[in-house]
Amino acid sequence: MRRRIPKGRHAGLIGQLQRASLSIPANIAEGASRGSDKDFANFLQIAIASTTEVEYHIEFAADARIIARTEFELRQSELIELRKMLTGFAKYLRNQDRRSPPG
Repeated sequence: MRRRIPKGRHAGLIGQLQRASLSIPANIAEGASRGSDKDFANFLQIAIASTTEVEYHIEFAADARIIARTEFELRQSELIELRKMLTGFAKYLRNQDRRSPPG
């Protein structure tokens, strides 16, 4: 998408979008290295929040006519699907953690 956003005056938006986008896999990776399913689920929740932030930035870009509305709609549908997968995985991990014996 970066190639589709004109450079120059939109550098701030590009930076915010990059940071939020990179936060998604970074939090998944960090969570996977944690010692418990509960901790992993918490990092997945942060990744989910970052998908919402990315969605906001691309919606802003579409509203400001920086990107095409069709580009926003395509990326939004991908983000919604990713959010559903992460939410389901986090829910699974939380349920697994409840089933684990204390100790």
